[in-house]
Amino acid sequence: MNSPQPLYIRQLEGSYAVVHLPLSVDPSILQPSTDELWSLTRSTIEYSLVCSETQLSRYTETQHQVDLGWHAFYLQGPIDFGTCGIIARLTTPLAAESIGCFVLSTFDSDVVMVKGHAAQKAIGAWAQANIFFEQSQPLAGGSQNVLQRQHALATSPVENQVFTADELLSLNRIAMQLAKRFVSCESEAFATAAALAALELPFSLRSKAKSFALDQRSSALLLKGFSINEATLMATPPSWDTPWEQPLIHQLEVTQALIASLFGEIFGWHTQENGRFFRHIIPHPADASEQLGSSSTVDLEWHNEEAFHPSRADWVVLMCYRNLERAVTTICPTSILDLDANTEAVLRTDRFIIVPDKSHRSDFNQSKHWQLSSEDFARIERMLGSPEPQPVLTGPSEFPYLRIDPAFMHGIDAEAVAALEAIKAEINRKLIDVVIEAGDFLIINNLRAVHGRRAYRPFYGPQQRWMRRVNVACDVNKAGQVITIGTPRRFI
Repeated sequence: MNSPQPLYIRQLEGSYAVVHLPLSVDPSILQPSTDELWSLTRSTIEYSLVCSETQLSRYTETQHQVDLGWHAFYLQGPIDFGTCGIIARLTTPLAAESIGCFVLSTFDSDVVMVKGHAAQKAIGAWAQANIFFEQSQPLAGGSQNVLQRQHALATSPVENQVFTADELLSLNRIAMQLAKRFVSCESEAFATAAALAALELPFSLRSKAKSFALDQRSSALLLKGFSINEATLMATPPSWDTPWEQPLIHQLEVTQALIASLFGEIFGWHTQENGRFFRHIIPHPADASEQLGSSSTVDLEWHNEEAFHPSRADWVVLMCYRNLERAVTTICPTSILDLDANTEAVLRTDRFIIVPDKSHRSDFNQSKHWQLSSEDFARIERMLGSPEPQPVLTGPSEFPYLRIDPAFMHGIDAEAVAALEAIKAEINRKLIDVVIEAGDFLIINNLRAVHGRRAYRPFYGPQQRWMRRVNVACDVNKAGQVITIGTPRRFI
């Protein structure tokens, strides 16, 4: 039997409410909003309104009942009126996973709404039924969407893949087995075991990873379909300074280690949380306006991780535990940059100074769980006091390697300053916005792409945004450049 034709859905921005209004309500208040979805249905007993939660204040003077927390998915249309079975195709996978839904139909298409905590599970269920999620990004100067389809991403610098059911079963099984062997993921023994266990993952998943890693056009891979249940996930920690052993999320850490190990060897920085492999990316009020992952009120300027360091990671693997704020990650690969010959030539010269960012400095690494001495930061202090000029671009012209962190660098002469401003402007023009959702993995080529984050308003508290970041090296010896402390996976 042939598989049904694929359908494509996209998620509308924000959370929605379903509102019951009595027929006695003043019709003058029932005016459409400008949000992506606003729907009013009248029956003989009620008005039923679907609107953004941000619009609820318009109805506070009325007697109404409200059901909150719905996420809306729009089916790419138009759908011909003679097409049969569309609603069944959309709802049957949800029913199989015990996911409740609310369905609306328009002239051109259909909208399916599910509760926010079930959104990721719904996307995974749809993917198995040949219904694919489309990542949308706003067009500059307008509110329309550019849809990046999963079936046509060979030319996209951000590749999208969805785990198959078999891949998820194997990933969960191997992660569970490994989690039973180790109480913590923060050891040399665990990292080596994870690298070996990753070899047991399905060939299809290993093939996806290898194909992506070898394709010079693709610099970011978004893996979707892994499910994290918001209802059972522990509260987001208040800061990065947490114990290294976290039993409630241990298997999630193991899962991320397995995915990261498909691309190389995981490692940590001794001057960044004492070499922790799995860093917490969590908003903190004290850092709101800083150029740190814990900021929020300002854009986190795009950058390469540890651009200042000769042993910087080849890959950065992000895993999203929670992003109810729908904070936007920004990405730009070098393959889509368009620079004039003179600018590129200047960027290839040793005329740029990059210094360590604040996360590697002693005042940022004050912890309740461990203590570092001034000697531990001696190399960082030398890099701060006597940095060596570096080029921004190296390697082949078509797919160059990039070394840049605008918040912590400058050109050493007027021509270098101008070239740096030129590439910054070009990257800003070409930035790609991606919303990473719970259960998503984003793998970034740290040598050929930059990433950052748009400003957002965090939900400070137990449901605030929570990401985990792992550094990956193709070769932990880095051709003899690495200086380590304690173990081969603690760089300094």
